[in-house]
Amino acid sequence: PDWTTIFLQNLPSTCSRQVVVDMLEWEGFAGSYDFVYVPVDILTMTCSGNGFVNFRTHDVAAQALKQLDGYDRWRHSPGCCEVCRVSWSTFSQGLAAHIERYRNSPVMHDKVADIC
Repeated sequence: PDWTTIFLQNLPSTCSRQVVVDMLEWEGFAGSYDFVYVPVDILTMTCSGNGFVNFRTHDVAAQALKQLDGYDRWRHSPGCCEVCRVSWSTFSQGLAAHIERYRNSPVMHDKVADIC
């Protein structure tokens, strides 16, 4: 299948959506993705350790999967030793599926901080 969404695992607890966006930019994927979600534990306000990125094309998603698996150059946190693992998302695939999934999610409520 022409999947376009990758699942990031083992993200540092200090990771945020912006950190993932910066990583994508540094690694040459600027403008090639249309969805980035990094869930945050609402109680601790820290990264849950996982994230999702949807790319505009399957070919770029496949390149990102290969290039980012094993990523450990966390510029925001020197000395961080987490090694990112990347796989195809089996949770949701494609921008439309993500919009549908999160459209009515509690994390989209006005009273929930944008970091979540």
